Amino acid sequence: MGVGRHVAVSKGVEVLRAHPLRAWIALFMLLGLAARIVYVVSTWHFTPWLDNYGYVQRGLYLWENQGRLLPVVMSWHHRRVVLPDAYWPPGYPAFLAVLIAVHQLLHVIGLIGALPQAGVPKPIHGSGVLALYQYLRVLSSALGTVTVPLTAWITLRLAGRRAALVAAFLMALYPPLIYVGASLYSESLFVPLMLAAIACVIAFTRGGRWWWLLLAGVTMGLVALVHSDGAVLIVPLLLGAWLGCGRPRRRRRALWAPALLAVAAGLTIMPWTIRNEVDFHSFIPLSTSFSMTLAGTYNPKAATDQTRPGLWILPSQAFPKLSRRFGLPGTQQDRQFEKAAVKYLKRNPGYVWTVWRWNTLRLFELTGPVGPDGSEFSAPFEGIPSSLTWVGDIALWLLGLFAIAACFTRTLRRSRHMWVWLVPVLNYLVTVFITVETPRFRSGIDPFIVILAAVAIASAWERFKPARRDSRASATTTSTAAVEPALRT
Repeated sequence: MGVGRHVAVSKGVEVLRAHPLRAWIALFMLLGLAARIVYVVSTWHFTPWLDNYGYVQRGLYLWENQGRLLPVVMSWHHRRVVLPDAYWPPGYPAFLAVLIAVHQLLHVIGLIGALPQAGVPKPIHGSGVLALYQYLRVLSSALGTVTVPLTAWITLRLAGRRAALVAAFLMALYPPLIYVGASLYSESLFVPLMLAAIACVIAFTRGGRWWWLLLAGVTMGLVALVHSDGAVLIVPLLLGAWLGCGRPRRRRRALWAPALLAVAAGLTIMPWTIRNEVDFHSFIPLSTSFSMTLAGTYNPKAATDQTRPGLWILPSQAFPKLSRRFGLPGTQQDRQFEKAAVKYLKRNPGYVWTVWRWNTLRLFELTGPVGPDGSEFSAPFEGIPSSLTWVGDIALWLLGLFAIAACFTRTLRRSRHMWVWLVPVLNYLVTVFITVETPRFRSGIDPFIVILAAVAIASAWERFKPARRDSRASATTTSTAAVEPALRT
């Protein structure tokens, strides 16, 4: 047994020496996993109560009904209203349903306790019993460690090995993404899928194998099914697939690459779109949440709010007359909310500037954590203690300064994959003009802030290293020149 262990250890050491980059990334993944588990344990008593509560409810519903997407029964003015549910895409609730199924399997084995009822999901406490919410938070946080190697691999292709190592380390310990991963919001699944789709397209540009495009298309479809705003990310992916076909002459004949990616993404989304057509008798590719979100921002009450100007409010507060018609069939109510928001926007076009300016400040925490418009306002929704909002804000500001410096480095300008930077730009544009909740709605931008900061830190190290070598060489030359006369004597 001792000889076998010695041989196994020696082989492991050889593998680590042969692949030091992979060894460091694996170490950083373990570090990130430990940090995420510590965060979940430190916020153990958090229970979802808004959108994340709705996600868990839908996950429980899908699990109890064997994945059937039936209408959701809601209570309104002391009467029960049956409405088809397409407010969110099904990706994240289906993911939670899979986790709940695994939870049930572990319960049958006898490792953990039973599930709560779907109608009133409350945490279960007791000896040997793991609360459902915390079980889901632990697994969602563990999933966040996948972003460490994905970010490192993308950074490796953009800026080299040293920047990849720095990016992996920063991604493992970056507080805002740790917070989002444990919040039970769809962004905890959206970020890994987004990075995976980008990595697949980059892999295609390096090897030219068509199945990378197929995988990228399926992953892109899953991104859209998890977060409807993620559908716009297909634009940079199509561009990357087309640019990865080689020289400009070849690109004219290589439209098959983006076409294959688009077809794979479309076929992944199609079953959900067909289901919406059957239930709503209307073309709804992904979700109906856009009209409600738009109406919550573009209305006179949000525009005249002095404490939080331009911030989303409940549409029922903005348009109470429309909210009384809650039981309208199909998508009529959504269309009325959308028409009301567009009508207000046409009458007040300058309000777009107000929304953009304030949401930009909120998105990058420039309003600070304290105050009615600070990050502490949205922190309870995601289970972030007020004492930790400062940690996330300071981390963002520090990496943001490095990210700005990285924009002026040669390493970034010489990259073959400049199309990658369209991803954070589009994430910013589809967020800042509608609504902002930090750090949740910034999670599609944060990985690229980490990558840019890693590029800046690696570039600074490269500049410092030659200077240090030159100083050592000059010191060695001086000492040699002083010793030579004594040696001759």
